[in-house]
Amino acid sequence: MLYLQNYDTVTLNLMRFRICNLAVLFIFIVTLLSDAVGVCAQNNLCGISDELYPIYLKASKLSTKKEGLVIADSLRVKAIAMGDKQAELRALTIPVQHFVVKRGDIQGCKKVCKALMDKSIEYDLMDFYFYGVASYTSYLILESRYIEAYKYVNEQMKYAEAHNYKQGIALGYRLQGVIQRQRGEYLLAVEKFKQSIEYIEKNVPKMGAAQNYQSICNCYRLMNDYEGVLKSSQDGLLICKDDNVRYNLKQMECYAYFMLGKYNSFRESYDYIKAHPVKEFTGTVVVRRAIELQKLMLDSKDEEALKGITQLGRLSGAEMYRLYIEYYKLHHEYLKCLEYANKFFELRNESNALLTAEDSKSMEYIYKTEEIKAARQRAIFESAKLELANTQLQLDNSELELDRSKDAIRLSKLTAEKDSLSINYQKLIARQLSDSIMQQRLRRDAKERGMKTQNIVLAIAVGVIILIALLTVAYSMRNRMIAEKLRRSNAALQRSIVELDKVKKHARETEKMKTMFVQNMSHEIRTPLNAIVGFSQVLMDMNKELGEQEKKDLIKMISDNSELLVALVNDIFELSDLKGGTIQMKMSKVSVNAMCRDAIETVRHRKAEDVELIFKTNLPQDYMVETDMRRVTQVLINMLTNAEKNTTEGSITLSCSLQEHPGMITYSVADTGVGVPVDKMDEIFQRFKKLNNQKQGTGLGLDICRTIAGRLGGEIDIDRNYTGGARFWFTIPVTD
Repeated sequence: MLYLQNYDTVTLNLMRFRICNLAVLFIFIVTLLSDAVGVCAQNNLCGISDELYPIYLKASKLSTKKEGLVIADSLRVKAIAMGDKQAELRALTIPVQHFVVKRGDIQGCKKVCKALMDKSIEYDLMDFYFYGVASYTSYLILESRYIEAYKYVNEQMKYAEAHNYKQGIALGYRLQGVIQRQRGEYLLAVEKFKQSIEYIEKNVPKMGAAQNYQSICNCYRLMNDYEGVLKSSQDGLLICKDDNVRYNLKQMECYAYFMLGKYNSFRESYDYIKAHPVKEFTGTVVVRRAIELQKLMLDSKDEEALKGITQLGRLSGAEMYRLYIEYYKLHHEYLKCLEYANKFFELRNESNALLTAEDSKSMEYIYKTEEIKAARQRAIFESAKLELANTQLQLDNSELELDRSKDAIRLSKLTAEKDSLSINYQKLIARQLSDSIMQQRLRRDAKERGMKTQNIVLAIAVGVIILIALLTVAYSMRNRMIAEKLRRSNAALQRSIVELDKVKKHARETEKMKTMFVQNMSHEIRTPLNAIVGFSQVLMDMNKELGEQEKKDLIKMISDNSELLVALVNDIFELSDLKGGTIQMKMSKVSVNAMCRDAIETVRHRKAEDVELIFKTNLPQDYMVETDMRRVTQVLINMLTNAEKNTTEGSITLSCSLQEHPGMITYSVADTGVGVPVDKMDEIFQRFKKLNNQKQGTGLGLDICRTIAGRLGGEIDIDRNYTGGARFWFTIPVTD
């Protein structure tokens, strides 16, 4: 009683979940129907008359409207008149599509499906028969009458087995799988799809089994068995020959990689999907949207991801909960994961309750149908008894009529003999007239043949002359075309040679840079590592013998070399991320003068004792700019660090100005150090280039700074007119 009271509430809670399942089912059924009767392209591969093909296309396009039914009926009448059986059957598929899509009239759907199936048997075109089977089964599934659907499919499979129609048997296994998947019996559905695959590979390999793997992936997804999704998608890809099915299987593979935490593999599959789009999508919409949300999660676009997950809940509550679980798992909020896991299982339980109610209604309908059939059989039996009695009376009357008929037959025979003699005489007269007409016709035909022979000879002569002229023109044009093609081929070859030289030169330069990088990094990393290990060993072995100041000096040396090693590694990673485009600039409003002061304080401890750090600015103290504070500070620190390395006395001045480059904020670092030779000023911005190889550093700093400046819309360079040491300047755009 409590269950009945809560039934409406359960139905409302599952509305979105059921709509999503029906959408997935409808796409799958469209694929089944396409397999049954073949897909018609725009160039008429349907096997029907070209005259009727446009009518069929128009009817198919309007199949959901009454106008489509009128056009389909007109198509059927014309097809019968032309004797086009294929077109007649295709006309009968239009009302089938109409009733399946519109729903609400099971008797109407059953009637049009039966009309198509009966006509298919009459014409021995059984593909259309099982189109009708798939359509009526689809209708029952969409109405949640699963038991009736399964019973109907079993009956049709027996029919297919009795007539050895192998495609019908394979289709039957698939339909059974669809029914069980909609009922939530996913393991049973997987077995049916596997049976279909095995049967197709053994009996009808040309039918193709890859779509069944797509269905298996969906079942495993609904069971949260992502290993099963991954394996089934990869098994399907091994035998897939259809671009649409391959695209759908790659989506399933991509989805499974994310759910299994294989994020690098996910990105590879995602890139493949984006690089190989399909014109018409026939896969699962929920999975397609889920993959996009998974990509947002990996890209740390949390706000967009959460909004998209919530919107996905309109299509599938279950998928929404799955993605919430994965989102909070990425953020290590495991209590949230547990909360949404509980909601997911509650939804599953409610689905099972609704399925039980639907099965009860379906069984009640089957019981009533069987009662009606029994009553109909009883009525037929009583009618047959009355017919038998009536037949006996008619038999008695017939005996009397028979005697009268015998006399009439004798009279008729005599009349017939007389008529026969008269007919034979008329035939003789007609034969004589026919022979005379035939002789005249033969003479006339002989004269016409002579005239035709003369015309043919003349036509052949004219044709030969024209053919020779055409061949001469064609030969001349062909020679010109060959010469033009040869010229183009030579030009293309020359371009290819030039391009190849450029590629070879770039490859040599790349290899040279790689060698320089390995050598440089080997030396640069080994130097601070040796210092760290050496000083650490001294500190451990001679700890008791060393004074406090000596210990502090050793610890400072270890710390300085550790910072240097971290800076080397950070430079390598920074360069890789910036060149790869994986780092996004994070723009915000920042104070220009405060940012400069922070940079100076960061490097102050590294300067020599006799060097003074100075900051000059002509900007107001509250002047703000929208930029990436971290990246700008990184460039300023790099410029200041380079100045400190090359300045042992004097001063290092960080300046900030709006006048030096109009429309831009200009930061400059001027020092009184050794300076940069003029012939080296361009080289220092190249990767791995250093003026003094004896000093620590990767030679990457200025290359990284130039990349950051470009990403921020500015530039960095050395002041070539400065003579008191070295002066570097760096600009970023002024913002409102």
